[in-house]
Amino acid sequence: MKFTRFFPRFLPFATAMLLAGSAQAQTAADATPRPCGTDQAMREALGAGYDQWWAGYRAELQAITAQRSPPGSPPAGPRLIVPVVVHIIHTNGGDNISDAQVYDAIRITNEAFLELDPDTAQVIPYFKPRIGNANIEFRLARLDPDGNCTTGIVRHFSPLTNSAGENVKNLPGARWTPERYLNVWVVENIASGAAGYSYLPCGVGIDREGIVILNDYFGSIGRSPNSQYNRHAFPHEIGHYLGLPHTWGGTNTPGLPTNCQDDDGIADTPNTIGFTRCTNLYAPACPGDPDLYSNVQNIMDYAGCPSMFTQDQTLVMNRGIVSRFACRTILGSVANQTRTGVADGQVIPACLPIAHLTAVGAGSAEPLQRLCAGDSIRFRGEVYNLSPGTPVTWQWRFPGGLSRSSTSQTPFVTYPTPGLYSVSLTVTSAAGADSVVQTRYVRVQSITAGLSTPQVEFFEDPAFPANSADSFKNWDLQPASGSTWAYTSAAAFQGAGSVRLRLNNTMGGGVYDLVSPNIIPATTLQRPYLYFERAYARRTAADD
Repeated sequence: MKFTRFFPRFLPFATAMLLAGSAQAQTAADATPRPCGTDQAMREALGAGYDQWWAGYRAELQAITAQRSPPGSPPAGPRLIVPVVVHIIHTNGGDNISDAQVYDAIRITNEAFLELDPDTAQVIPYFKPRIGNANIEFRLARLDPDGNCTTGIVRHFSPLTNSAGENVKNLPGARWTPERYLNVWVVENIASGAAGYSYLPCGVGIDREGIVILNDYFGSIGRSPNSQYNRHAFPHEIGHYLGLPHTWGGTNTPGLPTNCQDDDGIADTPNTIGFTRCTNLYAPACPGDPDLYSNVQNIMDYAGCPSMFTQDQTLVMNRGIVSRFACRTILGSVANQTRTGVADGQVIPACLPIAHLTAVGAGSAEPLQRLCAGDSIRFRGEVYNLSPGTPVTWQWRFPGGLSRSSTSQTPFVTYPTPGLYSVSLTVTSAAGADSVVQTRYVRVQSITAGLSTPQVEFFEDPAFPANSADSFKNWDLQPASGSTWAYTSAAAFQGAGSVRLRLNNTMGGGVYDLVSPNIIPATTLQRPYLYFERAYARRTAADD
């Protein structure tokens, strides 16, 4: 999905612009929980070979569960520790979720995999004896692929978060060695409409391995609404990552009678059609299955009451890491625990802080914070790459501000004089310091400066947006270069030119802003108004 936004500032004028390409309208959020995208992703990756691959993979699962340990005991051997790196893909808004939400998601996942999930209390008596303990623990990595200290939480600014998929895996630094880390990409929206997806082990290229998941289906705090379905979405996707299909088999369509002709290949999960609701926890299993009921409360089902993995499911995940899935055996090895900093008793020196600053309440679309002379703005400092509770100090610098410095995390600053001003922040911990500078970040303008009305702009000047020697009379573009708004002589409402955004050259999920200079009404007696002309072309006849 591509978004374009147009911001007039203060008022009445006319414009002409051209949108070249096609755009899709933004739709409202789904009223029902989003599905998993794993089966769709596997089918797209394997194409016509999917059915043959699925038959062989299901046979492999049957072979694993045929060799299970005595019922009721966790898989034999020492606890497996899986190093995790969480890549938060964001645009400096609410999508830049907190470290606390990441820790919460890891906690919930470990409870699910170690038979500590309080939701297991809801499991119906028929299935309580089958609740499994995978003997697997997930820990945020403490050493990155180069051996540097990390918290296992890495932040990447990119509008791809709004239309995510395989694209986010290719962002610089956003894919750590897949054989050694479980890579997790937390995003705002997945282009396919899924809540999350992973690939089943070793079925696709190693560079695709990992989990893409929405930030509101990750943990139980912050962006997450803390529904039972949402907070178990991450354990569900890890289940796929470690080898588990959906309980009804190799499709993404629960509830179909034909699902009884498929199965997940795991002995102690009843053959089932799969469910999307919890209205009947005693729904029957498929005809001919030795079990009376379907395991509606299974984490690998779609019902809204996920509470458990079975013993055979936990065995598949554990044995897959230990020996059965070649692409996973390094992941849980003792040597890899030390290499990624997650081994028991391993001492890692404190990490250096990473400083970040924003204007409170400001979104990512306008990195230039705009205000009138005499107005105030609140800034917020953040620090990343530190363990929870690490003490830090804040040192701000505000050239042009009434207060030129501050040691508060959230200072409030007044700018009395028009101009373009930078902002800097230095965060210091016991391990060291980090500084960030936002150049020309604050734009302070006189309310009497700018363009007068009536104002008509036909974008005839090829020098656009630098039409005037006075920068306060020029339009702002975000982004300022690359694929963005530009002058064109290809079309015009009047004269020879207009401004154009070539949508077929833009990035899915991107935001492209065209912001007018300050426009001063000639009188306060007449209500101001705005109109503009646009031209666009459909890419195909079927496009909206």
